[in-house]
Amino acid sequence: MAQAAAFTADLQAQVDAQLPASKAAEFGRVALLKRLLADDPDPSADPQENLPLVGAARGDSAAAIAFLLSQHVPVDQSGFKGRTPLIHALMTDSAQAVDALLRAGADVNLPEANGVTPLMHAAMKGNLRLIEDLLSSGARVNQQTGSGFTALMCAVLATQPAVVDLLCKKGADVHARDRRGRAAVDIAARIGSSLLHDQLVGYGAGA
Repeated sequence: MAQAAAFTADLQAQVDAQLPASKAAEFGRVALLKRLLADDPDPSADPQENLPLVGAARGDSAAAIAFLLSQHVPVDQSGFKGRTPLIHALMTDSAQAVDALLRAGADVNLPEANGVTPLMHAAMKGNLRLIEDLLSSGARVNQQTGSGFTALMCAVLATQPAVVDLLCKKGADVHARDRRGRAAVDIAARIGSSLLHDQLVGYGAGA
């Protein structure tokens, strides 16, 4: 019995030794994360850009986020596609991580490389509480990507009527157009959503 336990412990130690810091953070294994960072204090050099803070955000580990920030990891450190930890947290509906990052001062308007903002990601996911949190933290409701897309347009594309309603009530510009000249109401018509189309018209679109 003791021999089996020792074998299991040894096997686990070998697995832990091979685990990237980003995965330790994602799994919320803070003690292991501390050991891994002691051995490799600059995991940002990972060629795959598997950043520990991004892992913690994806895994919704507030404890791992708190530890990494205490080690002076930049809260807006970006990795793959220029996505910040906040964006990763929003993409995975990681509410605790979003809360922790916002409290730490994460930039709510910092877009990823293609111009998509945290609010746009939240709009596509449809998490109203997180959208409210972003707006309360200063997210610009009418910020546009390089192609002119807004969070409202993203909500329409993702067929999120509750988000459309919230954004319009928070000042979303229903007349904003992308570089192809399309407003949110045009996108609603293009995807065949009479519900969204009528909803936007109710907020003054097309007038």
